[in-house]
Amino acid sequence: LHVASERGFLNIVVLLMLSGTEIDKKNMYGATALILAAQYGNMECAKALVNRGAELDIGDMDEATAFIAACYAGELEVVKYLVSAGCNLKKKSLRMTGIEWASENDHEDVVKFLQENTKLRSPRKKSSESESDEKSARSMAAMRPSAIFKTFKGGLEKMSKKMEENRKEKE
Repeated sequence: LHVASERGFLNIVVLLMLSGTEIDKKNMYGATALILAAQYGNMECAKALVNRGAELDIGDMDEATAFIAACYAGELEVVKYLVSAGCNLKKKSLRMTGIEWASENDHEDVVKFLQENTKLRSPRKKSSESESDEKSARSMAAMRPSAIFKTFKGGLEKMSKKMEENRKEKE
């Protein structure tokens, strides 16, 4: 379910849910299928999971929820959907909220949407001391399992390409 949600394979997601797969099961990094669908912008998978009862506000090992993952990745349409579905906008992952992660990663469209359509405020400019604390926190985050997601995605893409090449060779 996790891989299908991350990759946007809606038919497989639906089939797995109908066969009784646990929707909110966490992978080895603590991410649920909804978190992965949100992080990779797979709106239809996210909708299917939520419609089937996926918990909106479960966090991964760093307490990143689907909303935070979508903000972090700049997935505006998924952010809009999760806000409309009633997710918790104030939860934090590594001491930062979704709007703060969007701002940190220069996703101005996400920040603008959240400012205009929720009660969330723009992140304030930090003093040099608190900036130093933030950089330190981000350095530690790079060593945490959530930082491995990008590496994991790259590995999945390579594996998927290799499988496709092998399939074509057999044909």
